[in-house]
Amino acid sequence: MTLTKRGQMVLGILFLFGLLAMMGIAGAVETQDEPTCADFQASQDWESAWQNDCPFTDSEGNYLYQWEAN
Repeated sequence: MTLTKRGQMVLGILFLFGLLAMMGIAGAVETQDEPTCADFQASQDWESAWQNDCPFTDSEGNYLYQWEAN
C-alpha cells in the first residue's frame, strides 16, 4: 500500500501534532507541584497526610480530618 504525496503530508503532520501533544502532556505532568498538607486536608486524604507527616490537629487542637466508619 502506497500513499499519495498528499496522504504522506497529512500523515506527517498528524504525526508531528501527536508527538508535540505527547511532549506537552509529559511536560505538564513533570512540572506539577507536589501536594502540600493543605491539599491533603482539602481532599480529606488522611492516609497520604499520615505518610507525609502532616499534622492532624490545628493550633487549637481541632481535628483537621473527618473519619467515617466503613
